[in-house]
Amino acid sequence: MIGKDTLKVTVDLTVPKWRLVIHSALWREKDGREWIAFPAREWTDRNGARKFANIIEFTDRDTASRSQRATLAAMHAIAGTS
Repeated sequence: MIGKDTLKVTVDLTVPKWRLVIHSALWREKDGREWIAFPAREWTDRNGARKFANIIEFTDRDTASRSQRATLAAMHAIAGTS
């Protein structure tokens, strides 16, 4: 458990059906809301501000939502939380 800012923990997610492993996904929480963030590429804009570009994303909102719910449910089951 990391517990820094919104970050709860980093995880490696496995999707056996696709033979896919996503390394370094982030389980985040803020103001009672939680989500899984996929790895992103950091870059700096011309004003020196840190920005992040998605590396992995779903092509539709419904699939993304279902993935979030399923992944968070699995994380809670593993962590023994509700």
